[in-house]
Amino acid sequence: MLLSIEGDEKTAKTTTAYTAPLPIVGFQFDIGQQRAINGTQFNKYFKGLDIHTVKYNRIKPQDNLLDPNNPPWVGHDITIFELPAPVQLDSSKHEGYIALWDYFISRLGLAAGDGSVSSIVLDTATIARRIRIDAYLEELNRNAANNGTAIRKQLLQIEYGHPNDSIRNIYQTMASLNKNFVATHHLTDEYVPAMVNGSMTTAPSGKKVLEGLSGSARLFDVCIRNDKGSKGEINSTIVTCGYNLALEGMKIPNLDWNTLIAMIEGSLENRIELDKRVMVGG
Repeated sequence: MLLSIEGDEKTAKTTTAYTAPLPIVGFQFDIGQQRAINGTQFNKYFKGLDIHTVKYNRIKPQDNLLDPNNPPWVGHDITIFELPAPVQLDSSKHEGYIALWDYFISRLGLAAGDGSVSSIVLDTATIARRIRIDAYLEELNRNAANNGTAIRKQLLQIEYGHPNDSIRNIYQTMASLNKNFVATHHLTDEYVPAMVNGSMTTAPSGKKVLEGLSGSARLFDVCIRNDKGSKGEINSTIVTCGYNLALEGMKIPNLDWNTLIAMIEGSLENRIELDKRVMVGG
């Protein structure tokens, strides 16, 4: 199943993502998994698990080696690749994004094709898209430097198609491999056309929408949105559900992977069976 989890900061997106079936390989562009895993839900979901963290050397990316015959997730319940943004030592340059993206995509491809890996987590897909955009800009600036033309600080609007296609390809690959895949997304303010002082412009609508790649929802089987309740609890709303549209709009407190799967299977009278997390000791 492909699951999207969207929400504001600190709404348990990462914790929910890592309740997926084991073993999990996670790719952390948003470095916050220690708080998510070792927080209040540790005893329920993560106690007793072998959790392995792989650090990325962003000062010397050439030292980040990968042995396809001995991937670092073998023997671990959860393996997390930390993917911090490159350090920009020279403000006039834009470097390190290609190396980070290549590091990520090579390991993602290997994990996706490994039948021993049950689930893959991408946290957050929002930041992953930004890294891909910056990697493409770095590539264009390299070409510009070689040609003696001016470098740029951002892409043109028409140039976003290339990095957007890279993100769509990740989702489509996971679907084609029938891999359990969880991607988290940040939210941003929705802007709509509005008349202000006699001129047409855009203004915030008061609603939140998924930040980044438009149309992402159609690429996932299920999309949920996490929100904080009045007492600090986390509520998850099913935004879209390709398995059963009748579930859309339902709000569930403290949702995890198994609870979501049980809801989907039960709503369909168990005519389908989806992968579940086998709990420690269960």
